[in-house]
Amino acid sequence: MKQPERHTMTTDHNIVLLDTWIEKAKAARLDASERADLKAFEAAEKDISNYEAMKSNYLVQLQNAE
Repeated sequence: MKQPERHTMTTDHNIVLLDTWIEKAKAARLDASERADLKAFEAAEKDISNYEAMKSNYLVQLQNAE
């Protein structure tokens, strides 16, 4: 039986990890919003933006590698 390519398993893991970080940051943003904590809300917004950019860049790198 042929083993899957190593980078495929790592790729899937990285995408899931980034999606998890994005969801956690969104939950933190919602929590900050409910507490009316502007500083925490802005920090969560920045985290979401950074994680989404990381995911987008990662997906572009994967496409370019093919």
